[in-house]
Amino acid sequence: VCSSDLEKFRAIFESNSSAIAIIDWDTTFLMVNKAFCRMSGYSQKEIIGMNWTQLLPPEDLKRMKEYNLQRKLNPQSVPDNYEFNFYTKNGEIRISQVFINTIQITQKIVASFIDITERIKTEKEIENSLSILETNLDSTVDGILVINNSGKIVKYNKKFAELSYIPDGALSLNDNKKVIDFIIDNVKNPETFRKKIDQLLSNPDTVSFDIIEFKDGRIFERYSNPQLINGKVVGRVLNFRDVTEKKLAEEAINKSENMFVTAFQRSPIAISINSVESGRYYDVNEIFLRESGYTHEDIIGHTSLDLNIFSDYEERTRLDRKSVV
Repeated sequence: VCSSDLEKFRAIFESNSSAIAIIDWDTTFLMVNKAFCRMSGYSQKEIIGMNWTQLLPPEDLKRMKEYNLQRKLNPQSVPDNYEFNFYTKNGEIRISQVFINTIQITQKIVASFIDITERIKTEKEIENSLSILETNLDSTVDGILVINNSGKIVKYNKKFAELSYIPDGALSLNDNKKVIDFIIDNVKNPETFRKKIDQLLSNPDTVSFDIIEFKDGRIFERYSNPQLINGKVVGRVLNFRDVTEKKLAEEAINKSENMFVTAFQRSPIAISINSVESGRYYDVNEIFLRESGYTHEDIIGHTSLDLNIFSDYEERTRLDRKSVV
């Protein structure tokens, strides 16, 4: 090799942004570039002649030695890239990914290193955030279903599985068609349900709310919002809440109120509802209006004394007090 080629190689070697080292079979560093020095904290003068075993913590040293031995015997049996921990000059532990190339003629190893410490840290933070999200998803009272723009299931929580009664097989396979078919078979208005799904898929930006009634009497509220990543709609998040008991309670209250109103209006005797504090009329029934001769508008907000309904003052006061509800 001529000197000009060596100079070119050295220039490329030194200016490369990746940390590169040429290592002997006995683990001795023969050459390192500036990027390797920046990554390790050692100068070229300090690192040349050191063994790479000096940079490894015990938990990685045994594995790396085994790789080195196997590489001598059968290079194909050893991975040519892997991750490991290493010590920098100041004692900090960093994480690197190494790519190995063996020069068989010279029996030297060219190793290219990438410091992936920050990437691993970010991945762990994301993993931790996802774990917290998973916990929150599974602790919420709502069933949550996430689908992509094609309608395929991306994610669901335990509550959705509990609420929907969908067989585990359909959910675990993320088979959106089976899930939809199962729900359609169990809702009161299957055609309305299917049209709503088609509408949401056709209009990904739509925010939606509706009520789903099942044949077995269950009633769900469904909230649907677009899933955004960097401002782009990538899917849809659907929240399902079982409001069966709430709706039944509302129906019971409405039924009770209707019964009261019916009894109030159809009573054969005059009835009024008055304020405890002021005695003012809140409501009166038809018999009361007929017997008093006043209209509903005349009476509401007034007292019997205001309207002079009774001729005897003491009798009016006694009846006012008696009629207060």
